Amino acid sequence: MSVRSRAVRLKLFGGAALAVMSAAGGAFAQTNIEEIVVTARKRAEVLADVPISISAFSAESLKGNQITDLRRLADFTPGLSFDNLGSPLIANPTIRGLVQPGLIGDETNVANFIDGFYISGRSSIDASFGGLARIEVVRGPQSALYGRNAFSGAINYITASPGDKTEFGGSVTVGTKGRLGADGYIASPIVEDRLGVRLDYAHTESGGTYRDQNPASNNRRLNDTNTENVSGKIKMTPTDDLEVNVWGNYIKTKTSHQPQVDVATNIGRTTPTAAARYILGKVSAPSETLLSFDPRGFGERREIARGYIKLDYTVSDAWTLHSQTGYLDLKARSQQDLDPFGGTVFNFGGPPFTVQSFGGQPQDDRDYWTQELRADFDGEGFKGSFGGFFMEEESRQATTTATDIPAAIRPFLGAFNVYFPGPLADGSATRIFDDNYKLRAGSLFASATVDVTDQISITVEGRQEWEEKSAQNYANLVPGGVAGGFFSGTFKHFTPRFIVNYKPEEGTLLYASVAKGAKAGGFNPGAPVALIKYEEEYNWTYEAGTKLAVLDGRGSISGAGYYTRWINQQQRDNVSLGFGVPLTLVVNNARSRVYGAEFESSVALTDIITAGIGYSYIDAKFIDAVDNRARNLPDLVAYGVHSSATNLDGAVDGKRIPRQPKHSLNLALNANAPVSADWNAFGGITFNVKSKAYQDSPNLSYVGARANLDATLGIEDGTYKLSLWGQNLTNNKAVQTIFQSTYVTGDTGRRVQLREGRFLGVTVGAKY
Repeated sequence: MSVRSRAVRLKLFGGAALAVMSAAGGAFAQTNIEEIVVTARKRAEVLADVPISISAFSAESLKGNQITDLRRLADFTPGLSFDNLGSPLIANPTIRGLVQPGLIGDETNVANFIDGFYISGRSSIDASFGGLARIEVVRGPQSALYGRNAFSGAINYITASPGDKTEFGGSVTVGTKGRLGADGYIASPIVEDRLGVRLDYAHTESGGTYRDQNPASNNRRLNDTNTENVSGKIKMTPTDDLEVNVWGNYIKTKTSHQPQVDVATNIGRTTPTAAARYILGKVSAPSETLLSFDPRGFGERREIARGYIKLDYTVSDAWTLHSQTGYLDLKARSQQDLDPFGGTVFNFGGPPFTVQSFGGQPQDDRDYWTQELRADFDGEGFKGSFGGFFMEEESRQATTTATDIPAAIRPFLGAFNVYFPGPLADGSATRIFDDNYKLRAGSLFASATVDVTDQISITVEGRQEWEEKSAQNYANLVPGGVAGGFFSGTFKHFTPRFIVNYKPEEGTLLYASVAKGAKAGGFNPGAPVALIKYEEEYNWTYEAGTKLAVLDGRGSISGAGYYTRWINQQQRDNVSLGFGVPLTLVVNNARSRVYGAEFESSVALTDIITAGIGYSYIDAKFIDAVDNRARNLPDLVAYGVHSSATNLDGAVDGKRIPRQPKHSLNLALNANAPVSADWNAFGGITFNVKSKAYQDSPNLSYVGARANLDATLGIEDGTYKLSLWGQNLTNNKAVQTIFQSTYVTGDTGRRVQLREGRFLGVTVGAKY
């Protein structure tokens, strides 16, 4: 094989995952796909040489596919799912079926990073995708390398940097249903080879395909997000050996009320206090006329200020030292109309009255800083790194409630008026649970890769993690309130990973790995003593995969198969504290297993047309689990929820882990052809489908299979670009997710959130 042929194959192979995504919706297809460099293992590597399952997205493919949030990213990424459990502030990305069954603690099972800077808290992620060079989605546990909560994988957002010449550009987007957007950037060297600056700005109005049917709401759009995003980066090289990057970002978002509807349940316990109710069978989208909300349920508000200082110092040809210091400050508020079917009826010794209640979770005030120090060695036949990480965080989180009670009724409430305050438009409703958290986390980690032969290498990684957590709770459940306790504890775990990779020839990689993922435990403030603390959960994942260049360099294939054992699994539970007020707890009462496989391929069919395919198979089941919310429900015995008719223990062994489709498939066809000496025409069609997904642990209700069709058509000349695009062209407005809703009586029901419908739009851009 000639050197040139090998280089072409390597370039195509290295860009395999990115090519699939570029083909998937309007980014430019290229026969000669550029070599893609990723930093998934905290060092720059060609994607083809990384023995990990990764999908990479360039800034061009993100914009071409209108990927502006985690939900859209999940549509294009095999093995990645996303839901937000009814609020944009409760982001819940999932990789390879390790789904959290509800709001578990404060962290997701997928770690999120910006240039390696750890992003803590659900409310802090999924804020904006502006100013990025690429996104890397890394599948499988990454705890040994990334640390905190990289339990099932990691998402790393790589920001764009200033280059060696002045560049500027931007785009304007106008679409149906109120979709508007404008973004721009400028990047320029200030001192040649020594100092450069980049500034990015984006304003986005996402639009919503549903309208609020309440006349008092002035026909507002639901799920309409207004975002302002400003970021800047300074890159300095004061000496040839030292590079300093300073990055800062401010984001402000406002999201209107979500398109959610409480739906009638038809099975389960129906006692008025702490009832557990379910829907049996497929849940269909309810009538849009039911989308009626009090305008005082304003939705969500969020402000984030964050940044880092990163230093990279080259000691010698073999050694480099790295330091990164990061900081984040977050304020998040949520207030939604929570009433089931129009309100809740109360009677406190006087005439009955209907309460209209409002609430939100989480109300989050958070700030933290992180520090990582790392040394890398790159020698002949050996690569390694070691270092340490420290994080300190304080947060105040609350569940709120507010109610609307007629003035004539209030005299009958007496002292209970304190529990039924009127709703406040600014979201400062009464905090019925107020939790103050402190966290100190530290770790030591190391990694070593040894070339055993020219074709075989072995990687050994490990991280020792310590987390000190404390929580203090105050519960305003009765007149005068109830002071909760103070809880503290230490969690620690060691997470290794072993990788063997084999390269029989250029353009072919085979690998196998064993990795442990871990996630710290925490506290349930306000719970009975025996239930205050929950322990760490962890998984062992066994994986084998391959990356191949095929068709004489015109195509690429990457795939992996894996088996995961999920142990000491953190689950949700409900208890009643009296006065009809429920408390949701986290407990360790499950074990699960996952079999899965993922596959991506891209091929240049001609010089003009590129095709891509991505597929994921995930078989995730409980093998020893209890859902206490399904305990003592006799009418569920016939559906195999309990072990026996006389021992109604809530066992859900053998049931599928909820909110995870078993199959997902992406198909893409993209074309790029010259129409003149300067102009190219491009177009892309993407089809993705996800199979049905159960929505509860007993596997009683499910949402059906969901298909999506996107298309793009445009023209560009390297400076100017015009794109016509459409999302969800079939206007499939099915149920997106189902989740438990808890009412002021302590009763629980089911609420559905609807999927957004069709969007059409045009984007005009330029870059110089």
